[in-house]
Amino acid sequence: MLIKYADIGVVLLAVALFPAFVLCHVMLFRRQKAGVQGYVLLPLAFALYGAAWLLLSLLFFGRELLSLPRCFAGFATVGFFCLGYMQVFSLTCRGFSLRILVDLDKHGSLDIDGIMREYSDGRGLDWLYDKRLASMESLRLIRRENDTLVLRAPRGRAAAWLGIWTKRFLKIGPGG
Repeated sequence: MLIKYADIGVVLLAVALFPAFVLCHVMLFRRQKAGVQGYVLLPLAFALYGAAWLLLSLLFFGRELLSLPRCFAGFATVGFFCLGYMQVFSLTCRGFSLRILVDLDKHGSLDIDGIMREYSDGRGLDWLYDKRLASMESLRLIRRENDTLVLRAPRGRAAAWLGIWTKRFLKIGPGG
């Protein structure tokens, strides 16, 4: 009888453990000093989620029922939920449009110049551009030459090529 439910059981266990993964990430994140980015701790939370799933699967189903296809199904479910959570987390932390909505809520209403000036608690869009450019410089994707930005080879060129290729392959239009 347990064999009959093991196929769906490994997936349901991964689904049931997802709230614990989110809680684990939040607890890890909140224990860090101010300024530590939450995404830095995502791999650790992912690993703990996967390890918890494996240990509980072994406990519930035993080694004889935890076959390779069932392991694959369980880890695929864990991975699916991790990637979904990562997307939501990223949009919440770095979402340009969401930040505009937050600023509008805070101020009641803003004209276009007000949005550009008040973006991210008054830091403004210049701050956003400077922050993004500094990130790309630290990753050695670009360099500044006087008032000009230049792709750094090979890393910057490879990232640009990959972005162009991905957008063409997926038929994604301009933007983002």
